Amino acid sequence: MKVSPHFPENYNLLSTKALETAIYHVPAYKAWKALDPGSTVAVDERFSGNACYFKRDLREHTWRNFILYGADLMPPFKRGNRTRQYQRTIEERVTNVWYQPWWDASEVASWRYNSHTAALN
Repeated sequence: MKVSPHFPENYNLLSTKALETAIYHVPAYKAWKALDPGSTVAVDERFSGNACYFKRDLREHTWRNFILYGADLMPPFKRGNRTRQYQRTIEERVTNVWYQPWWDASEVASWRYNSHTAALN
């Protein structure tokens, strides 16, 4: 049985805002602007046209380039809300910035879009 996700009414608006925030206000996604077909195209198609990021890209940009221009992450670091973790595969090491409360909330929110978890009571 295939279960289709039921997106919120404002899904397209929120997705468009997320994409445009990324390409206009996050340094690591600046290159996506050249690949973006523009606002006349459906947002899912706009996202699918963007390049994938690989570990080499994460090493090139560092985590600082994946936050909004002007954002100050030092206060949360000092409060201990964000920690650094390392992803490791053979001969590759990348530093990730981890915020567990966001991860937990994101996981719970995504369950309704997964055909298996959406079918559970």
